[in-house]
Amino acid sequence: MTMSVLGTSGGFDTFLTSTLLRCTPFTVVLPEGHGCAKSQFTSLEHLKSTPWIFFERHVHPALYDAFRDRARGLGIGQERIHHVADAEEACEMVRRIGAAAFLSPRGAANVSTDGVAFCTLREDGLSLGTHLVARAENGSKLVSEFVRNFVKRLKQAGLYEPVSSETESDVHCAGLMPASKPSSTFARAT
Repeated sequence: MTMSVLGTSGGFDTFLTSTLLRCTPFTVVLPEGHGCAKSQFTSLEHLKSTPWIFFERHVHPALYDAFRDRARGLGIGQERIHHVADAEEACEMVRRIGAAAFLSPRGAANVSTDGVAFCTLREDGLSLGTHLVARAENGSKLVSEFVRNFVKRLKQAGLYEPVSSETESDVHCAGLMPASKPSSTFARAT
């Protein structure tokens, strides 16, 4: 592998270098009657009295652990965390038990909207990043030039968003990631 594009919320090991291309906050799915349902943004602090819905840990261990650690910090016990297999199941559980589900914007866009509301999670350190990744020891001028031109083209097309455009936060996604290996699938770029 010379270079890859991947989505992750985790950091990278020392054998890889990455360029952040886009930073995307999570979408929170809530029951329509929830106190945060009419807000454009919410935080975990505002949701600490609400049960939480996560995907199973094996889906994305680093992300699961980050949410679980935040839950512990807010005093949310394991008994108030529910697990699901897919986004539709998460929305059904939101309607049934009045919980908050944390989905990618794409996942939230593909679910039934009956009885639920959506808002953006504004939480330092919890977001999804899309990175262009290469081996750190790769000294190829061709790879360096490709990365520069790729980012330049993304900027020209208006697709380069290393800081989320969906929040007013100035927090940079790359600086928020815990030091762990990415756990997403690599897509070959070259």
